[in-house]
Amino acid sequence: MSNEEPLYNGVDARTGAYLPAWSDREVLRELRVAPMDPAAYRTYLWWVEQFGIDDPFRQPVHRVDPKSLASAGWCVIFAPDVSADVRKALSPLLRHRSEQAGTLYQEFTYEIGQTKEQFLQAKRADNGPADPRFVPYYVLLVGDPRTLPFQFQYDLDVQYAVGRLYFEKVEDYGNYAAGVLAAEKDNSVRPPRRIAFFGTSNKGDRPTERTLTDLVRPLAEALRDQYRHWPQARVFGEEAIKRNLGPLVGGPERAALLMAATHGMRFPAGDPLQMRDQGALLCQEWERPAEGEEKAIPPEQYFSSVDVSAEADLRGMIAFLFACYSAGTPEVSDFDAESGVPHIDTPSSLAPRTFLSGLAKSLLAHPKGGCLAVLGHVDRAFTLSFSWSGRSQPQVFESVLGRLLDGYPIGAATEFINQRHAELAVSTNRDLLGWQEAGYLSASGMADLARRVKAGHDARNFVVLGDPAVRLTWRE
Repeated sequence: MSNEEPLYNGVDARTGAYLPAWSDREVLRELRVAPMDPAAYRTYLWWVEQFGIDDPFRQPVHRVDPKSLASAGWCVIFAPDVSADVRKALSPLLRHRSEQAGTLYQEFTYEIGQTKEQFLQAKRADNGPADPRFVPYYVLLVGDPRTLPFQFQYDLDVQYAVGRLYFEKVEDYGNYAAGVLAAEKDNSVRPPRRIAFFGTSNKGDRPTERTLTDLVRPLAEALRDQYRHWPQARVFGEEAIKRNLGPLVGGPERAALLMAATHGMRFPAGDPLQMRDQGALLCQEWERPAEGEEKAIPPEQYFSSVDVSAEADLRGMIAFLFACYSAGTPEVSDFDAESGVPHIDTPSSLAPRTFLSGLAKSLLAHPKGGCLAVLGHVDRAFTLSFSWSGRSQPQVFESVLGRLLDGYPIGAATEFINQRHAELAVSTNRDLLGWQEAGYLSASGMADLARRVKAGHDARNFVVLGDPAVRLTWRE
């Protein structure tokens, strides 16, 4: 295994500096999470053997077709504070899914503090693959992540296809529902069959250089070779300036599938622009400040919710935003603000409250009809997701995008990311038990365990915003 330190995406909007990095030793110095007891671990391994966490075709129980809602089922879980007006605004989408799923359509209400296990047990379900007779495979969470937590979403997403919606305005739910129905029912409003790639490579900036070289370019090449009937637009490096991103986002160069990879913007807790602009996409105009220099990043150098045109047509588009905070920000970081350590004892406040990305919400709730879904990241993101051993390894994301192009709903396509999360959780727990039993950890063992902890958090925090049952649509 390469000893190369993983690189961290994300830039401080007020200083232009990188967000703090963290070493393997820091991770393990602060790690205080107890492993599962041996009996629970044996049970967990049994589930792995029976239901194939390492199986690239992991899906619901046997003979359930993830491409058919009538077979896999669909449900909505409302946060307890969701109003009747929100339910009414979503009712066209709910009726549509009910017609598709038939008897396997359900509606639930989340109880504050409920864990994934408690929720499933209350519905006569349990750990293991989704059985739609009890809880459908496709699960749409509706609610503020403060009352319907990200942790519940992460845990349920290991075996289910989970997405989330939350907006401050009731009418935004209606806009999203209208966009989905239009794309699924009206060929004339769909985008052309095209994939658009947008990737920065800022001068002297290793994270974006590596992301473009080891992730975005290899993905574009692999999909070009495998899906020649899907034309591509590539906006890379010096061309990846802000004014060239707008046309891809519902403009004249719109595509059915958009992937944008760059730094995500981070603002200090309580900053006036944090709720609106955190997770916005840093563009090629940005130049890394000299060592020790602080230089605030102006809005002209990043693409945020206010840059989405009122005339944009986003209906039928799925966006993959590979950037820190591109899906959301927790009130308390999963990582210490100064060292990045997965934190146990000293919470580090990122924001006055947990919230979803303003850019992602603007895409989903556009007044002309929202996009179908956004795949993004909560909290910080790392190069470990595509470069485990110091070389390009984009297979997880190649598989996700390939499944989308093969017609799978996004919730089923992202199973490859969930598989990676589960695999890393199993191996991390194995190493923790070994450490506990031996009473010591070698230098190489420390490095391996620390990398798994980092990579596991990174994989877990990729989430779908929007209905997990949507799939790519394009104009015939």
